[in-house]
Amino acid sequence: MGVGRCGPGSGPRRGHWRRRCGVRLVGSALAATLAACSSGSTPANDLSSKPPSTIVHLSFAAALARGSVRQTLTYSGPGVSEVDVFNSAKEEGEQTGQGTFGTGTFLVVSGVLYESGDATFLASSGFPSPINTRLAGRWISLQPSDSGFAAGADGVTLDSALTDSAPTGTLTTTGPTRVDGRSVVAVSGGLGVNAPTGTSGSQVLYVSDVSPYLPVMVLQRTTENGHRLTITARFSNWGENVSVVAPSNAIPASSIGTSTFGT
Repeated sequence: MGVGRCGPGSGPRRGHWRRRCGVRLVGSALAATLAACSSGSTPANDLSSKPPSTIVHLSFAAALARGSVRQTLTYSGPGVSEVDVFNSAKEEGEQTGQGTFGTGTFLVVSGVLYESGDATFLASSGFPSPINTRLAGRWISLQPSDSGFAAGADGVTLDSALTDSAPTGTLTTTGPTRVDGRSVVAVSGGLGVNAPTGTSGSQVLYVSDVSPYLPVMVLQRTTENGHRLTITARFSNWGENVSVVAPSNAIPASSIGTSTFGT
């Protein structure tokens, strides 16, 4: 699913259904894992009979082969209404968000993370007042060594989106069923590997049962500090060109000094 964000406070906050903070599986590791499981062909009417982990691996291998995707995330819960759109490729990507957590954009270009948004958006990333107000509308750049880079970049590129889309724990398969008019197989389990500590819930990955078995949707239901949140991610526009340009005159996060981004 898309970008993780770490903000102050104990309530719901912007974050890809994936994680808000922590480490993520890099693309090369994900690709190596999937390569071992992606050989051979699977008839469409036989997909549901495969082990759940095999279905996930087949789907993610097909996704990596396409090279890019659009993810549309909707967040819903008490006091929360948010829509985020991600255009993700293997090495770069863009996320735009609008709703409860403010309006803004994340970019990943050439290994650098860029962020720009209104004061609410920056606050949900962990920039305290009055810094969030002062930096509203400006571009901020983060290097991989900066605090908050991993959380901000999570889900923007294709490999991290797939990593966080996989349910964990004991997996079960149901279907075929239908999602958005498409025939799918559902793989259900626990939250993804990057779910924040203290969060409980469930995650379902819906995979097309027609070759090449691409991911169709992920449904995540979470409870964190007593707050319930439902996040739905829909995948579309597989293989379309994703072109992201680095903004000029971005302010290095390391120069801000008192930012608490990612903490």
